[in-house]
Amino acid sequence: MHIREEAGRQPNTDSSVPAASPMETSGMGRQTYPRPTYPQRNVPPNRLRRLFQRWRACVAMACIAAAALGSACAPPAPPAPPDGWHQRSWTRDGSDATSITVDADGRAIAVAPSTNWGGNSRSIFGPKGVPQTPDQLSCATVSDAGPMTQEGLALRISDDDGRHRAITVTKNIWLELGWIYNVHLWDTNLREPLPATHVAQFNMASSVGYTNLSSRPRRLCARVINQDLTIKVWPSGQPEPSWDDPSATASATLPADWVYTGRPGLYIGHLLPGRHATFSELTFEGFPSPDSD
Repeated sequence: MHIREEAGRQPNTDSSVPAASPMETSGMGRQTYPRPTYPQRNVPPNRLRRLFQRWRACVAMACIAAAALGSACAPPAPPAPPDGWHQRSWTRDGSDATSITVDADGRAIAVAPSTNWGGNSRSIFGPKGVPQTPDQLSCATVSDAGPMTQEGLALRISDDDGRHRAITVTKNIWLELGWIYNVHLWDTNLREPLPATHVAQFNMASSVGYTNLSSRPRRLCARVINQDLTIKVWPSGQPEPSWDDPSATASATLPADWVYTGRPGLYIGHLLPGRHATFSELTFEGFPSPDSD
């Protein structure tokens, strides 16, 4: 078999350098050489044990350092709500906060400080003095500072041994279709980042038109009786429609395990830095259970 040498390369004539000896020739005319062998290194078992202990100690130190760094970088607590009110931040955009104030006229004002960075925070809040009942009503006249602000109402706000739950009715902000309202079930037993389940959606354009809330304030009411949730929305300043008016109301049936005792309240979400939303003419009522004497 003829082996072509590379151009300009002289064959090895130094007898002191052993030439590689081919083991076999493949059918394509290429030669193969023996695979190099290395001496095996037997590591004593006690040394393996020491190496494993060192590795485990390094992992433990790394975990402790990460935990310390995480606690040092934890966002500060949100501002305290006004006296007699409660507030829970369901989602926070980094260290952003939403502050709630109540003025002399009883209006609740939600504000995103200009020091915030994003607009993905959501809070549920309301007065503590409202009785806790399974059936209830929440109403508010809402005005805001832009179409991307998400206002709404909350029902059956509860804290059951650390498990927080609530039902919300909120204005849609996706694609700025503000005449649509969504119903979510919030539960801290659900995983982050959004511990809520979307269960219903209502098109209320027949009552408020195809406009965003920024053009005109609206009056929004929501009530829950047993598993029946009903909302009512109409432009502020117009006569209140009845609960039987199909153009201004919509209803949904909630899961059976979402009938429990709680308080009515308010919801605010997606406030951009420096923006605010105002809730006025507030109405919170608890209805006695039909089964009660």
